[in-house]
Amino acid sequence: MNKYNRIKVSIIILNWNGEKLLQECLDSVYKNNLQNTEIILVDNASTDNSIGLVKQNFPEIKIIRNKKNYGYAKGNNIGIKNARGKYIVILNNDVIVEEDWLEKLVNAADTNDSTGIFGSRQMFYHNRDKVDSIGGFLKKDGPHNINNSTPWTNPDKNREVFSVAGAAMLLKRKMLQEVGLFDPMYFLYYEDFDLCWRARLLGWKCYYVSSAVIYHHRGASTSRTGKHMFYGERNRWWTLIKNFSTKSLIKFLPYILYRQILVLLDSSFGNMIWTILGLLNGIKHIGEILQKRKKIQNIRKIDDNKILKWIYQATN
Repeated sequence: MNKYNRIKVSIIILNWNGEKLLQECLDSVYKNNLQNTEIILVDNASTDNSIGLVKQNFPEIKIIRNKKNYGYAKGNNIGIKNARGKYIVILNNDVIVEEDWLEKLVNAADTNDSTGIFGSRQMFYHNRDKVDSIGGFLKKDGPHNINNSTPWTNPDKNREVFSVAGAAMLLKRKMLQEVGLFDPMYFLYYEDFDLCWRARLLGWKCYYVSSAVIYHHRGASTSRTGKHMFYGERNRWWTLIKNFSTKSLIKFLPYILYRQILVLLDSSFGNMIWTILGLLNGIKHIGEILQKRKKIQNIRKIDDNKILKWIYQATN
């Protein structure tokens, strides 16, 4: 029997100094039906007692200890490479999940062949009637979040979205084998949007599963210093450069630049410095990004006429 047939779902939980978060997160996961499921904790060189907590309270969890903090992208990639499941579930350590969350995600994956990525309905942990994210969409100036901080009023209806949020997402192994993993250069932020965009360019769809509900401590698993501006603004540019066609990139460049100017003007002095440092770092590595862009553009199956419909749906 192929090793991928014995385990249907691999849940990968990335951790960095998350001792205060892990118990509640894992308790909620274990309330789900975990038949034919493995759980892998990937620890990014924590200095707290995260590992000890998991070993004592959840001894069946497989633990991978990284020698350094590789960030979200490479850390999760290490977990994916060690996973055996047909479906790979990426789950932040700063979330708790509903008791039927996994079942809802897996049922959606089982019944949607052309969809490779499935996202959860992500609500705020401390304000559970408000939406943290149900995915992302494109505007002329780049990626945006759907329904961020708005009250939940939509009916429980699954639907296609441009991208899903990376705090709780299901990835089909078949899709990953064709599209590739998260871009390890990103470290943090936009790696989920980039993966979804690359999947779309190869003909895969992304789906939001309304009934798969999680509650998210936004920012609790990362240190919210000015570095979030460094990675966020740098990676946003990388994502646009890699995935837009040349024609689209030129067409929307004024909007992208205008948004960048607004971000800089609206930032504190410290965040402005971090943003500028991030943009300079992005330029430093532009050769590597252009090589990735060349590969993506050479193998893409979907032209930007179909990609751009998501922009016009969002802005019209």
